Amino acid sequence: MKKLLLILVLALGLTGAIMYYSLAESSEYATFSKASQAPGREFHVAGTLRRDLEMQYDPRTNANVFIFYLKDSENQTFKVIYNGAKPQDFDNSEQVVVVGSVENDVFHARQILLKCPSKYNDGPQMKVAERRL
Repeated sequence: MKKLLLILVLALGLTGAIMYYSLAESSEYATFSKASQAPGREFHVAGTLRRDLEMQYDPRTNANVFIFYLKDSENQTFKVIYNGAKPQDFDNSEQVVVVGSVENDVFHARQILLKCPSKYNDGPQMKVAERRL
């Protein structure tokens, strides 16, 4: 009977840990204004690349810093800092989704998703760039 109780407690503990980890790793789609209201909390923000503002990436100096500006659905523009290499085909992307959080009015992305036109079919194609911290 004690073995059964021990197995049950371990199973419940493992289930609780899995649920907690799943909820902690999840994030929701938002705009920059909503992400700004919850500093440090992770969000997905979709937007378009501001091609009129300077992108900063110099792989000779530091290949793990890429800075660009993104405009969200509310036409709010934020500076985005990604601690990773500039994704291939970034300049050709139609839409960019950044996953990360706002700190000091700057969006710090841990992942970049690119929506690029596919050269093989009529549908959109998503590409992922991710850097785990």
